Amino acid sequence: MNDLYVKRHHYLGDGSSCVVADKGDEAAAVALSSLIQALYETNMVAIVRRVYSAASGPKLGCLIPHIKADYECLLYVELPFMEDVRQFTFGSLPITKENLSTANNKFAPSEKQLEVVDNLITTMDLCQSQGDDEEEDEEEETTEYLKSKLTFNPHFQRLYQCLQHRGLNPDEPLAELSPLVANYLKPPQEILTKCEEHIEGLKKLFKLEVVKRKEEKTGENQFKESDEGEAGKAKKPRLDDDLEGGMADITRAKVTEVGTVTPVEDFVAFINQKDDDKFEEASEQMQKRIQQIVIDSFGAQFYPKAMDCLKALRTHSIKKSEPGLFNAFMKKFKETLIAKGRRDFWEQIVAENQGLISKLESEDSTVSKEEAKQFVSAGEEKDEEEEKEDEGDDADDLLDMV
Repeated sequence: MNDLYVKRHHYLGDGSSCVVADKGDEAAAVALSSLIQALYETNMVAIVRRVYSAASGPKLGCLIPHIKADYECLLYVELPFMEDVRQFTFGSLPITKENLSTANNKFAPSEKQLEVVDNLITTMDLCQSQGDDEEEDEEEETTEYLKSKLTFNPHFQRLYQCLQHRGLNPDEPLAELSPLVANYLKPPQEILTKCEEHIEGLKKLFKLEVVKRKEEKTGENQFKESDEGEAGKAKKPRLDDDLEGGMADITRAKVTEVGTVTPVEDFVAFINQKDDDKFEEASEQMQKRIQQIVIDSFGAQFYPKAMDCLKALRTHSIKKSEPGLFNAFMKKFKETLIAKGRRDFWEQIVAENQGLISKLESEDSTVSKEEAKQFVSAGEEKDEEEEKEDEGDDADDLLDMV
């Protein structure tokens, strides 16, 4: 491919690589030299595909011939794929006579505005520095700022400065940024001095104003406007005066524990904190509250509250992709209910389908649909066996009495 088609702004990566023949391999050196000479004479570059390893993705690049008096090589530079190139087109400003009639006239820049922008662009040109007198421009030698061969990369300079300092002084803190490296981060002072006049002109000709965002007309806003009068206040009290909701929100924002009064609300507020992921901690506290409510319940008095907590824990375990915590809890909780004589609450769990979370409900679950059904049906089979044993015991007791 002709090197004119490879634009400078298409270069990617952190740098370039040199491609040379293996040391001592004369045949490879001759073959590579012929390729380099052919590319150089025809003003072409080679487009290549580079794969670092079997685990890495392919990269697209070009090989540029590089010939010097004592060596020759190919320079590899990474290029973007077609999908990586974004062609953005922007409409022109209405400054021509042809489109001025069709465009909005208030957006058309004046002659003074065009002149000050043109002067600023000319002054910021880093390729050439012209003298003050126009007659001496042709005779004076031009100066190029920030030449690539004479300008070092400040990132690499600072990195190697820190490595050198750490290697020589392992116990001392890192040194401050070198003034030489800091100068690379600043534009040339001569350019800044020339631009001051034009920048001041830009501030005067292009005035910036703070645009206030217009409030959208919604039904709520219109009702608020209609309630500004005294009659409106008398008919409909303002919601701001109701301190109950506001105080509740403030309290919920500082929840650090799942309580026994409003465990579901505490659990939801706990897991919705944006700073840290508190789901595992909140889940453990919710599990303790469910067990406490069921075991301390007088008969089935607090079963509805415990069931609401269990449903909330199961629902949010699915949403947060944490089915493992819930399934592990349910396996232990089932044994606890049977051991504590709370089989009636387990029957409610089975009736309301609040068993294990299967793969059909969450992709992160390791429990299949059959295992979830077996977990629920296992308790029912044990109940039937115990009922049969109880019936047999009653019959034996009656025979003994006879």
